[in-house]
Amino acid sequence: MLLGVSLLVLCGYAAFASGAISTSAGARLQVAIMFVAALAAAAWLWTGQLRMSADRSARIAVGLLTAFAAWSALTILWSATPDRTWLEFNRVGTYVLVVLLAIAFGASSRKAIAFAARGMLILVGVVIAYALGQKALPGLNIGGLIDLNQTARYARLQQPLGYWNALALLLALAAPPAIALAARQQAGRPPRPARRPPPRPPPPRGPPHARTAALVLLQLLVVTIGFTESRGGIVALIVAVGVGVWLSGRALRHLAWAAVGITAAVPPLVVALSSHALTTDGVALGTREHAGLLLLAALAASATVLVLAAAQLFELEPTIILSRERQRRLWRLIAGVIVAVVVLAVLREIYTQGGVGAALSHLKQKFASPQQVSVSNPNRLFSTDSADRLGWWRQALGAFWQRPFGGWGAGSFPVINLLFRHDQLTAADAHSVPLQWLAETGLVGFALAIGAWLLFLKTTLAAVRRQSAEHHWAAAALMAAVIAYSLHCFYDWDWDIPGVTLPILVALGVLIGASAAPPGQAFRPHAILTPTRKLAGLTAIVAGLCVLATSAVLPSIAASKASEALLAASYGTRASVTQAAQDAQAAARIDPLSDGGLTASASIAEQLDQLQIARGDLLEALHREPDDISAWTSLLGLDSVFRDWVPAVNAAQRLLELDPEMSGTQRANVLNAARAATLAEAPPEDSATAQP
Repeated sequence: MLLGVSLLVLCGYAAFASGAISTSAGARLQVAIMFVAALAAAAWLWTGQLRMSADRSARIAVGLLTAFAAWSALTILWSATPDRTWLEFNRVGTYVLVVLLAIAFGASSRKAIAFAARGMLILVGVVIAYALGQKALPGLNIGGLIDLNQTARYARLQQPLGYWNALALLLALAAPPAIALAARQQAGRPPRPARRPPPRPPPPRGPPHARTAALVLLQLLVVTIGFTESRGGIVALIVAVGVGVWLSGRALRHLAWAAVGITAAVPPLVVALSSHALTTDGVALGTREHAGLLLLAALAASATVLVLAAAQLFELEPTIILSRERQRRLWRLIAGVIVAVVVLAVLREIYTQGGVGAALSHLKQKFASPQQVSVSNPNRLFSTDSADRLGWWRQALGAFWQRPFGGWGAGSFPVINLLFRHDQLTAADAHSVPLQWLAETGLVGFALAIGAWLLFLKTTLAAVRRQSAEHHWAAAALMAAVIAYSLHCFYDWDWDIPGVTLPILVALGVLIGASAAPPGQAFRPHAILTPTRKLAGLTAIVAGLCVLATSAVLPSIAASKASEALLAASYGTRASVTQAAQDAQAAARIDPLSDGGLTASASIAEQLDQLQIARGDLLEALHREPDDISAWTSLLGLDSVFRDWVPAVNAAQRLLELDPEMSGTQRANVLNAARAATLAEAPPEDSATAQP
């Protein structure tokens, strides 16, 4: 259970470290995971308290994911951004470790599946408290440790993960466990309904307060997703709830309790989304505090009504007995309502546009058009534009067609974006994980990653079917979360956000480990290995983990030293500037794949009027990263100062190749710098060889 708690704490840190996206937060998370893995390896080898158990498909899936990490590392050889490729390898390697730790937890504890489901609810509960606090109590600041004034610039909720779509997805993943816990009964899956139902069904299991708390959490979860204004998050919520209901074995019962919790979220959502102070960017803190108190009152009132209604429903629940025929009628009614809503929406669109062809053309045009509604306008929930995703998907496909086998290198989409864009928008991710895998790692990486994920899904679906009645509710809920995450990955960059990916990897691993084999059949090396072999094995594992930890830490240390050197040089004395230059060079040595230290050193050398040294640093930086547009810009500036027209023209040409769609101002600056460098070598205006 200590391993399970450790995994939960790691997921919590990733969520509250802005998703652990940054280099420094990612490095801290990765080192912590290596430390937990070392302790787990010791327990696995020496005590027998930890076991490893996985069926053949799961072992192949882990092998494919490990091969994907190795292939990501191999793409450094031809990557457009080798430093980012190194970071991607560190991230994927850490994901492999998390899956292995979760498998060990699932194989070692009979309570692992229920713990994982409840742990997800605890994690999301803490996230919801922090997120809703930004709306209800924005003025709360506790010693700088907790500052809820996070919506001054953007009204949409995005903290603690730093991205509204990621926050909405994380909350949507917890909806199936919340519904399953609210709907729990004495046994797991019920027997098939008899033709003549029994006089009374089995009584609900467990204390009512746990079920009530799950309902309230579901209500607050839906309200918070509404505040993120994330259309993708709403789609993920619908999928998670639908799949959870389908896998539960008590579909109508789970659907009914889901409807209760979601309906209770409607009044506070209406109050909140109709408030100008809560949905508009740049509103003063005092105005937001007043509106937040009204929201808090609405939340408290609706939660109170939900608690009272739940108490009555718990008492009424045993008296509701549905025959198989009545269940069929209810399902037909529900399906009819859904079909009617869809048909009415389609007919309305056809009538508005004046025909089927016009309606299809209009929808296609709206989806392909750039973002039409402000990112903080609640009306965007009803917009059908792709929020510029279609352009990024086309860029990824274009990059794939140019380099189909090995791709452009893991993590290289920022360069791909500049090369293939047809507008002024920049992006660091393709906003589609499969398309990004295609563009960055080619067919080989795509096949390894997709193959691993499909095998994981196959294995865990089989694991849900094999679960006992006691744990089926938790297994089905975790599987629903996994499927919702998998769908969301098609239209966002969730794989690069550990804050939402780690809980899913834990769910996958726990399901695999808990269902592969009984604890007595799992591999237990402590019973068959001699102490010498155990020590040798532990030494090898710890050595490997130390290598991975070093790989995770070095880029973070280098980036930190480079940024600190630039900061010290900006306001220090000449002696401190000289020391900053040495620190920048040290950063360049620490991370031999990044040009961050070298560009910082070049900037400091320019400040010291050491222009030749600066130029040498920039040339070395471009040797490491030939596609770094900022380094080429700096080099063009130096060449124009030196009036060295051939290198200047080459630098200008390279800049225009790397970013063909740069803005008019940027293009003018590039051409002016190149033109300035040519003046010293240009022939006189009356010469026969003069050129305009």
